[in-house]
Order: sequence, then C-alpha cells, then structure tokens
Amino acid sequence: MSKRWLAEHRSDEYHNKSKEDGFRARSAYKLLHINEKFHIFKNVRNVLDLGASPGSWLQVTLSQLKEKRTKILGVDQKKIREIEGVKQLKMDVYSDQLEDEIKTYFPKGIDLLLSDLAPNTSGNKTYDAARSVDLVNRAFEIAEKFLQPGGNLVAKLFHCPEIKELKRKFEQTFQKVQFHKPKASRQHSREIFIIALGYKNKKNNK
Repeated sequence: MSKRWLAEHRSDEYHNKSKEDGFRARSAYKLLHINEKFHIFKNVRNVLDLGASPGSWLQVTLSQLKEKRTKILGVDQKKIREIEGVKQLKMDVYSDQLEDEIKTYFPKGIDLLLSDLAPNTSGNKTYDAARSVDLVNRAFEIAEKFLQPGGNLVAKLFHCPEIKELKRKFEQTFQKVQFHKPKASRQHSREIFIIALGYKNKKNNK
C-alpha cells in the first residue's frame, strides 16, 4: 500500500463514518446510497450476498429487513466474522457445492442478490475488467436459478466496453436495468454497479 493511499484512506469521510456507525467497512454506504435511490430492500425477506467479506453489506441488509422471518446468507472465500442473525459460508462462488447450499438454505428462492465480488487486481485494466465481467455473469447465473419473480440484483463491476452488452443481457430478464455509481464510491475508482430490478422469469430453482 502506498503512503498516498493510506493518507486518503484515513482521511476518507466514509471510512471515518463507518467506524462511528459501527460498520466494518466504508462499502456499507455504497449499499445504503443504492437503497436510497432504488429501494432494493422493499418487500424483501431472503437475501444472498456474494463476496460478503468483511460483512458491511450483511450489516446493512440486517438493518434494512424489518420482517422477523428473514434469511440472510453471506458467501466469501475469506472467513467472515460472525454477525448474529446472518449465516456465513466460506466458499468460492464457482464451487460446485455452492448452488446446493443456496437451495438448501433458501428452498423457496431469494428476493435479492447482492454481489460485491471483485477480482484481485493485476494492474492490467483490460484483464481486470474482463475478470470483473466474469464475476457479474456468475452472479447473473445464480440469480436466474434462485431469484423469485420481482426480485432484485445489485452487482459491482469495473467500467469497461462490455457494459452495454451486459445491460442488454440483463434487460431480457429484468424489468429495469441501470448502471449507477453511488456517492460513497471514490471518484478515481473504476467501479460501477449494475442495478437490476423486477426479475421477470419464473424461478428455475432445480
């Protein structure tokens, strides 16, 4: 880590705010800002969070779900420190076992799929963006199998030429699709979020 990055990190408004508010990372505010604009948690009970470490999106999700009969599952290759009321799974999103685990935990499917998945950056922007698109496509595959009709998907990716093609693909399956960069994202960051609302197809939870 460079001295410049560390200085920016320590002086960052949302980094400091996350400590005050008890969130594990500043990324919590990205999801909060997305929800303020798109109301992704409306009528949601069952949530799957991919790339969930260190758990800030799980914390936000837990705070937003008002129903008592809710289920939240966080998946990451890294172990996530326990959050009461949330199930955590240490597993690669490409694991053959993952879909069985999702089906077992959500026998009736999910209402919201969150993906903060990101590749370990190599310094090659083109390569990193391509890997980011692969992760979004993996989230899309899982959504097609487990999202309930009317469900929502939020996924992070790096800005790249493929985003137009991705949007067309998502528009075939969701009622509304939009790219969005929340104000909590750093200005120099290439990250952007695809917001897909209103899953149109019947669940294919096999």
